[in-house]
Amino acid sequence: MSVTVQQTEFVLLEAGEYPATIGTVEAEEGQFGPQLKFKFMLDGGQTVLGWCSKTFNPKTKLYQWSRAAFGGGEIPRSYNLDTAHLEGKRVRLFLTVEPGRDGTEYNKVASVLPARRSTPPPVPAPVASYPPSDLFSEEEVPF
Repeated sequence: MSVTVQQTEFVLLEAGEYPATIGTVEAEEGQFGPQLKFKFMLDGGQTVLGWCSKTFNPKTKLYQWSRAAFGGGEIPRSYNLDTAHLEGKRVRLFLTVEPGRDGTEYNKVASVLPARRSTPPPVPAPVASYPPSDLFSEEEVPF
């Protein structure tokens, strides 16, 4: 019995900034230990993969990418990352073009930045009581 495998097309994107959505985040065993593989969907329909270590603290790529996904604000010290909180979040990717081991070029996720706001945020009305209970929607920020 034969198996038919469809050939996929490899598209090298120019270095630069791209708006994207975080698709899936999956655990993988990498060359240097446990990693997470991010699947980013660019607004133009392309998919870009990015890898980072499975370590979550302010000095790691995972922390910086998560912070960008949550809008760029501070992440509480008590927050433990659940990667499901990242899926579907809007971000901006800064891609570079790097030479691969075989000499062909590929795109690398150099950084993940918070998504740009399309319109300025509304000016909040004065709050009569403190603390306001609706600062963040639980769908937007999980902490």
